[in-house]
Amino acid sequence: MRAGLRANTGHRVITFALLVGVVVYVWLLWGPAWGPPAKLDSAPSAEQVHAAALRLTINSFVFGFLVPGVVLRLAGLRLADAGIGLPNLAGLRLGVFFAFLCVPVGFWMAARVPNPWGTPLFETLELLSMIPEHFMIFGITLALMLPARRLPRFGPISIAGPELFAILVAAALFLLVHLGNKPALEVLLATPIGLVFAYLTLVTGSIWPALAVHWALNLLPMAWHALRST
Repeated sequence: MRAGLRANTGHRVITFALLVGVVVYVWLLWGPAWGPPAKLDSAPSAEQVHAAALRLTINSFVFGFLVPGVVLRLAGLRLADAGIGLPNLAGLRLGVFFAFLCVPVGFWMAARVPNPWGTPLFETLELLSMIPEHFMIFGITLALMLPARRLPRFGPISIAGPELFAILVAAALFLLVHLGNKPALEVLLATPIGLVFAYLTLVTGSIWPALAVHWALNLLPMAWHALRST
């Protein structure tokens, strides 16, 4: 019995450490802890911007994917328990539905934010960095806040108290990602979009449908703008 209690306590400690790690990761790598950008005598060069974006992408994968993935395994959980797995069939349908729902919002936002995109390399790195972002915010956070400590991968799921609270927390973290370094309109819409991503991740048991919607939200308006500019 003591061994069981020790194992349960250890699992709770690891769970708590992972949740704290999610908040620290979001705050340090993305959020307002960086503060406003330093004033420079001249605008940074494209090489400086690309180097900074590459460092951020590498740090995101190391501290937002590899490290928590190892900790999950030490806790006896699989990566699939935190959303690194194929979605169920209902998830694919929901992903298509939310893509059609969110993509017009992306076009609307792009029309109202001046110069919303960077260079192709910068945007590619930003799209890649969304993978650890979704894994930490929507995969790990949702999984560890559920009673079963894992995302349900098969069958319908009812959105009750714990599930609803987990969705709200994940959406709040997604908002934190956008504070301090995104346009005001994007910050304003971060919470409802975060709620959609959290719900989609929860009911599909995978981060990939929500990530695909997130990519479509950025890529399709960007591609349309590039075609019109040629």
